[in-house]
Amino acid sequence: MGGSGQEAPPKPALKAGKPSATTKSEAPRHPEKPQSPIGAWIRVSAGAVLAIAITQWPYGNACGLGLFLYLAAIVGVLVVGVWAARYTWQTQLVAPHLVALGVVLWGSAIGLFQVLPRVGYAKAEASWICGITVASPATQPQAGVALTDSIAQADTVDMADSIAVGDSPALLDSVSPADSLPRAGPDTSGSDP
Repeated sequence: MGGSGQEAPPKPALKAGKPSATTKSEAPRHPEKPQSPIGAWIRVSAGAVLAIAITQWPYGNACGLGLFLYLAAIVGVLVVGVWAARYTWQTQLVAPHLVALGVVLWGSAIGLFQVLPRVGYAKAEASWICGITVASPATQPQAGVALTDSIAQADTVDMADSIAVGDSPALLDSVSPADSLPRAGPDTSGSDP
């Protein structure tokens, strides 16, 4: 520093057992072992097999315990897909990473297909527990309409019961099942096909 008379500040002495910050950054890095693409493809294949196999679920999954087991299997597909995607990202393998992301996307889609109707987001409604019917606000009758609808339904049921029992033979004779079915026979309309 020339002739200014100032000296450079002294470097702090190293203490035993504690490496300094400069030695930590200057320490040689151990070269990482190159990852095999076979390991990535094994992980991705496991996820793809699970994603395909979940479509062939052999048990009932509409509600109750069957639904919760099915959702647990879907979570398993998602976990394996994320595991494979993370591994392929770290190893920088493009093709298996895309397949792993496809597994995650598929698992998310089938999971949402099961969950959204049960939380009221989708038009179709389903319940989590068997035996509970879910009525949407659109199908629930309003207070003023409920009485007239129940009377109309009761009249319809009474008429259907009388037809089924045979209380009104004239009504049964006037309406036959054959009248509502289309008739098969030769076309006599005169038009050529």
